[in-house]
Amino acid sequence: MSKRESIKETIKDKDIGVLVITGPAGTCKTYTAVEGIIDGLIDGRIKKFFVSRTNIRVGDSNGLVPG
Repeated sequence: MSKRESIKETIKDKDIGVLVITGPAGTCKTYTAVEGIIDGLIDGRIKKFFVSRTNIRVGDSNGLVPG
């Protein structure tokens, strides 16, 4: 399963309330998320959604450690 397919399957999971997708620029994160959301809106599984973009870098510089 590709990462895009994995993200879209995760969006379909009713047990997940919040999904955060991170990665380098140009890897279709927003496109894939919106594609999954639109599928959910059409199917009636999703009623509301919120797309956000941070203004700060998420990662090592904020004191986060892997794992």
